[in-house]
Amino acid sequence: MSFERLQRIGELTDAQIDKIYAPIGLQIGSKTPFEIAVSIIAGLIDKRHKLNAQR
Repeated sequence: MSFERLQRIGELTDAQIDKIYAPIGLQIGSKTPFEIAVSIIAGLIDKRHKLNAQR
């Protein structure tokens, strides 16, 4: 996420900015809303598995 976009969001602390995860979703070449939703859910599942693996 660009610094300019973060400035437009509002005043965020460095800790809050560090928690932002972007872009979300896996790069699967999605074009339709359904495909975009699938890529986002797949990205969330991927992130969850990676976090669980670190424990």
